[in-house]
Amino acid sequence: MDDKIKGFLLTACSGCCFACASLFVKLAADVPISFVVLSRAIFQTLTAAILNGIFFKNKLFDSALLFILIIFGLLCFLTIYGIYLAFQTIPLGEATVILSTTPIFVSILDRIIYKSSISIPTVISAVLCCTGVVVLCIPNITLLQHHNIINLLGYGIITFSTICQAATFIQAKHIGAHYVVLVFYLGITNTILSFVMAIPDISHRIQISSTDLLWVFLVSFFAVAGSLCLNSGLQLEKAAVVALVRNIDIPVAYIFDVCILHHEFNVVSIAGGVVIILAIGGSGFWNVYYEQSKQDVERGKCISQQDLIKYSE
Repeated sequence: MDDKIKGFLLTACSGCCFACASLFVKLAADVPISFVVLSRAIFQTLTAAILNGIFFKNKLFDSALLFILIIFGLLCFLTIYGIYLAFQTIPLGEATVILSTTPIFVSILDRIIYKSSISIPTVISAVLCCTGVVVLCIPNITLLQHHNIINLLGYGIITFSTICQAATFIQAKHIGAHYVVLVFYLGITNTILSFVMAIPDISHRIQISSTDLLWVFLVSFFAVAGSLCLNSGLQLEKAAVVALVRNIDIPVAYIFDVCILHHEFNVVSIAGGVVIILAIGGSGFWNVYYEQSKQDVERGKCISQQDLIKYSE
């Protein structure tokens, strides 16, 4: 099988895995978020350590990168904790749509921090995404008069987590460490912080049913499987294509919302989701087209140079 096809399939698989993980977070609503994050963190740390020991043999403890890796892990903790908290308060489909705006925030933060170039379509997409998020929140703003602000808080949390996730993507790009090392530090930091967050729940001796334990395990399994598939896909396919295909979790999450969680959608919320999906899809297609055009130009230059050399001989 061609590497590009493998990369495409692995990326699509990662999107499905992340959608499944979000579903089980929703089903494990009776379990404190700190326990869910702690379970995933332990599973992730062990998986990264085992894979590194068997296949990669990377140095896991590098004093030169220790501080920046700890900061990376802290940002990842804020991202995961916020995402899982939002999953338990707002519909999966809407939360996943907002998360899909991560590439836009990556472009914006990369421009602000590292002065990287940013295209006009990306700026337009960013404006549309922000508009879509506001539209998603409109039905819940009307609930404020009934003293129900939980949903609105959920939208705020998922937006903050999306920005944190974008910051981790930029940091991972500039750290220069192997992705298994990043996953290992993500797991270690999350294990420590989520254990601290879980202490109050442990002191109250929270009872967790066997069904909830199964949901928590499945969250960990699918989240780690999604990370591995995504990183493998990034090594085989272009980043722009991966960012586009990765959004397959949006329709999957909406299917879970309707068929399993029986959530009824508001027309305004659907409109907001459509605006965001079109903005992200348009930006993704532009990036793929731009990359392809750039390659075609470079290929044309190479052919012209070869012809010049041939005729000069």
